[in-house]
Amino acid sequence: MNDPIEVENDVFIRSERENKEKKDTLNKKNLLKGLDVYNLKIIYFRFFVVYCILALVSFYFLYLQSYTNNTKIMIALTILLFPFIIYILEVYLYNLLYYLYVFIFTKPYEGDHDY
Repeated sequence: MNDPIEVENDVFIRSERENKEKKDTLNKKNLLKGLDVYNLKIIYFRFFVVYCILALVSFYFLYLQSYTNNTKIMIALTILLFPFIIYILEVYLYNLLYYLYVFIFTKPYEGDHDY
């Protein structure tokens, strides 16, 4: 006959092993997600560098044009601020589309009503 303490110890050891396996799996997932984020940051930085190079080339051609100085400054500011402004618009548009998708295709929250 098994001693109840030994049975309890076996159950405890088994549950500890399962918790350790779950924790290892979560740590691996977190590590992989961290690597994905790091790789995306590298790609975004490369795109930003390419954008800066293209902006410098466009500034050179803008300098050669016969626009007025005010027009050249406005075009240059537009080129410089474009990535920052478009990011805000993309986030807003994504959130709007996500809200509409959830509103159309899912059931809204049904709380506990007391009426």
